[in-house]
Amino acid sequence: HVSSLDVGVGLPRYAIMMEILEHHDNVSSALDYIRENQHTGNGTITLLDAEGDMAVYEAGNTISGTIRSEEGFIVSTNHFVSPQLSELWKDRNKQEFQGNSIGRYAKVRKELQEAKGEVDIRWAKGLMTSHGNPQNAICRHVGVAAPNSTTISSILLLPGEKQLHISNGSPCTNS
Repeated sequence: HVSSLDVGVGLPRYAIMMEILEHHDNVSSALDYIRENQHTGNGTITLLDAEGDMAVYEAGNTISGTIRSEEGFIVSTNHFVSPQLSELWKDRNKQEFQGNSIGRYAKVRKELQEAKGEVDIRWAKGLMTSHGNPQNAICRHVGVAAPNSTTISSILLLPGEKQLHISNGSPCTNS
Protein backbone atom coordinates (compact mmCIF):
# COMPACT_ATOMS: atom_id res chain seq x y z
CA HIS A 1 0.00 0.00 0.00
CA VAL A 2 1.24 3.47 -0.90
CA SER A 3 -0.92 6.43 0.11
CA SER A 4 -1.37 8.70 -2.88
CA LEU A 5 -3.20 11.73 -4.17
CA ASP A 6 -3.91 9.85 -7.44
CA VAL A 7 -6.82 7.51 -6.57
CA GLY A 8 -10.09 6.71 -8.29
CA VAL A 9 -12.23 4.06 -9.91
CA GLY A 10 -10.36 1.11 -11.39
CA LEU A 11 -9.18 -2.42 -10.75
CA PRO A 12 -7.79 -3.15 -7.28
CA ARG A 13 -4.24 -4.51 -7.08
CA TYR A 14 -5.42 -7.90 -5.81
CA ALA A 15 -7.49 -8.53 -8.96
CA ILE A 16 -4.58 -7.45 -11.16
CA MET A 17 -2.13 -9.66 -9.26
CA MET A 18 -4.41 -12.70 -9.59
CA GLU A 19 -4.68 -12.15 -13.36
CA ILE A 20 -0.90 -11.86 -13.63
CA LEU A 21 -0.29 -15.03 -11.61
CA GLU A 22 -2.81 -17.00 -13.62
CA HIS A 23 -2.03 -15.80 -17.16
CA HIS A 24 1.40 -14.17 -17.44
CA ASP A 25 4.72 -15.98 -17.06
CA ASN A 26 7.17 -13.12 -17.49
CA VAL A 27 7.63 -9.51 -16.44
CA SER A 28 7.17 -8.07 -19.94
CA SER A 29 3.82 -9.79 -20.43
CA ALA A 30 2.67 -8.75 -16.96
CA LEU A 31 3.66 -5.12 -17.55
CA ASP A 32 1.78 -5.10 -20.87
CA TYR A 33 -1.35 -6.32 -19.08
CA ILE A 34 -0.97 -3.91 -16.17
CA ARG A 35 -0.54 -0.90 -18.47
CA GLU A 36 -3.73 -1.78 -20.39
CA ASN A 37 -5.96 -1.49 -17.30
CA GLN A 38 -7.19 1.33 -15.10
CA HIS A 39 -6.11 1.02 -11.43
CA THR A 40 -7.62 2.32 -8.22
CA GLY A 41 -4.17 3.67 -7.30
CA ASN A 42 -2.44 3.61 -3.91
CA GLY A 43 0.06 0.83 -4.49
CA THR A 44 2.89 -1.00 -6.12
CA ILE A 45 3.28 -4.42 -7.71
CA THR A 46 6.68 -6.09 -7.58
CA LEU A 47 7.31 -8.36 -10.55
CA LEU A 48 10.01 -11.02 -10.94
CA ASP A 49 10.25 -13.93 -13.32
CA ALA A 50 12.28 -17.13 -13.58
CA GLU A 51 14.58 -15.54 -16.18
CA GLY A 52 15.70 -12.87 -13.67
CA ASP A 53 13.74 -9.95 -15.14
CA MET A 54 12.33 -7.67 -12.46
CA ALA A 55 10.35 -4.45 -12.11
CA VAL A 56 8.25 -2.48 -9.68
CA TYR A 57 5.06 -1.10 -11.17
CA GLU A 58 3.79 1.96 -9.31
CA ALA A 59 0.04 2.29 -9.72
CA GLY A 60 -1.77 5.56 -9.59
CA ASN A 61 -5.29 5.93 -10.93
CA THR A 62 -4.35 8.21 -13.85
CA ILE A 63 -0.54 8.08 -13.72
CA SER A 64 1.81 5.14 -13.42
CA GLY A 65 5.53 4.53 -13.22
CA THR A 66 7.83 1.57 -13.68
CA ILE A 67 11.15 0.99 -11.93
CA ARG A 68 13.49 -1.47 -13.63
CA SER A 69 16.53 -3.17 -12.15
CA GLU A 70 19.78 -1.37 -12.93
CA GLU A 71 22.06 -3.10 -10.44
CA GLY A 72 20.71 -6.65 -10.36
CA PHE A 73 18.06 -5.93 -7.73
CA ILE A 74 14.96 -3.87 -7.07
CA VAL A 75 13.64 -2.44 -3.83
CA SER A 76 10.11 -1.42 -2.94
CA THR A 77 8.80 -0.05 0.35
CA ASN A 78 5.69 2.06 1.01
CA HIS A 79 6.32 5.11 -1.15
CA PHE A 80 6.58 5.93 -4.83
CA VAL A 81 10.03 6.58 -6.31
CA SER A 82 9.31 6.99 -10.04
CA PRO A 83 9.48 10.55 -11.38
CA GLN A 84 5.85 10.21 -12.50
CA LEU A 85 4.45 9.48 -9.02
CA SER A 86 6.97 10.49 -6.35
CA GLU A 87 5.35 13.91 -5.84
CA LEU A 88 1.89 12.33 -5.44
CA TRP A 89 2.88 10.15 -2.47
CA LYS A 90 1.37 11.10 0.91
CA ASP A 91 3.25 10.12 4.07
CA ARG A 92 0.36 9.46 6.44
CA ASN A 93 2.54 8.36 9.36
CA LYS A 94 2.58 10.24 12.64
CA GLN A 95 5.10 13.08 12.60
CA GLU A 96 7.81 11.18 14.50
CA PHE A 97 7.66 8.29 12.00
CA GLN A 98 7.37 10.26 8.77
CA GLY A 99 10.07 9.31 6.32
CA ASN A 100 10.47 5.73 7.55
CA SER A 101 9.57 4.27 4.16
CA ILE A 102 12.31 6.37 2.55
CA GLY A 103 14.73 5.36 5.34
CA ARG A 104 13.97 1.65 4.93
CA TYR A 105 14.31 1.92 1.15
CA ALA A 106 17.69 3.65 1.48
CA LYS A 107 18.94 1.08 4.02
CA VAL A 108 18.02 -1.89 1.85
CA ARG A 109 19.53 -0.31 -1.30
CA LYS A 110 22.74 0.54 0.57
CA GLU A 111 23.07 -2.98 1.98
CA LEU A 112 22.48 -4.55 -1.43
CA GLN A 113 24.97 -2.23 -3.12
CA GLU A 114 27.61 -2.98 -0.48
CA ALA A 115 27.01 -6.75 -0.79
CA LYS A 116 28.11 -6.48 -4.45
CA GLY A 117 26.19 -9.54 -5.60
CA GLU A 118 27.29 -11.71 -2.65
CA VAL A 119 23.73 -12.11 -1.44
CA ASP A 120 22.32 -15.44 -0.34
CA ILE A 121 19.19 -16.44 1.55
CA ARG A 122 20.91 -16.27 4.95
CA TRP A 123 22.16 -12.73 4.23
CA ALA A 124 18.70 -11.67 3.05
CA LYS A 125 16.99 -13.11 6.13
CA GLY A 126 19.47 -11.23 8.30
CA LEU A 127 18.60 -7.98 6.55
CA MET A 128 14.86 -8.56 6.95
CA THR A 129 15.25 -9.16 10.71
CA SER A 130 17.37 -6.04 11.26
CA HIS A 131 16.24 -3.38 13.66
CA GLY A 132 17.42 0.19 13.77
CA ASN A 133 16.08 3.61 14.52
CA PRO A 134 12.46 4.66 13.83
CA GLN A 135 13.48 5.86 10.36
CA ASN A 136 15.25 2.77 9.01
CA ALA A 137 14.26 -0.35 10.99
CA ILE A 138 13.35 -3.11 8.55
CA CYS A 139 11.72 -5.34 11.18
CA ARG A 140 9.29 -3.00 12.95
CA HIS A 141 7.16 -3.79 15.99
CA VAL A 142 6.26 -2.63 19.49
CA GLY A 143 9.42 -2.20 21.51
CA VAL A 144 11.64 -1.95 18.43
CA ALA A 145 11.72 1.48 16.80
CA ALA A 146 8.03 1.55 16.01
CA PRO A 147 5.46 1.59 18.79
CA ASN A 148 2.62 2.25 16.31
CA SER A 149 3.61 0.18 13.27
CA THR A 150 4.33 -3.49 12.76
CA THR A 151 5.95 -5.54 10.04
CA ILE A 152 3.11 -7.80 8.88
CA SER A 153 5.30 -10.06 6.74
CA SER A 154 8.64 -10.38 4.98
CA ILE A 155 8.94 -12.12 1.64
CA LEU A 156 12.09 -13.27 -0.13
CA LEU A 157 11.62 -14.41 -3.72
CA LEU A 158 14.04 -16.64 -5.63
CA PRO A 159 12.30 -16.90 -8.99
CA GLY A 160 15.13 -18.79 -10.70
CA GLU A 161 14.88 -21.50 -8.05
CA LYS A 162 11.07 -21.23 -7.89
CA GLN A 163 11.26 -20.55 -4.15
CA LEU A 164 9.41 -18.18 -1.87
CA HIS A 165 10.41 -17.62 1.75
CA ILE A 166 7.79 -15.87 3.86
CA SER A 167 7.65 -14.82 7.47
CA ASN A 168 4.10 -14.18 8.58
CA GLY A 169 4.58 -11.42 11.15
CA SER A 170 7.80 -10.01 12.54
CA PRO A 171 10.72 -11.83 10.87
CA CYS A 172 12.90 -11.54 13.98
CA THR A 173 10.50 -13.77 15.93
CA ASN A 174 9.00 -15.96 13.17
CA SER A 175 10.91 -18.41 11.01
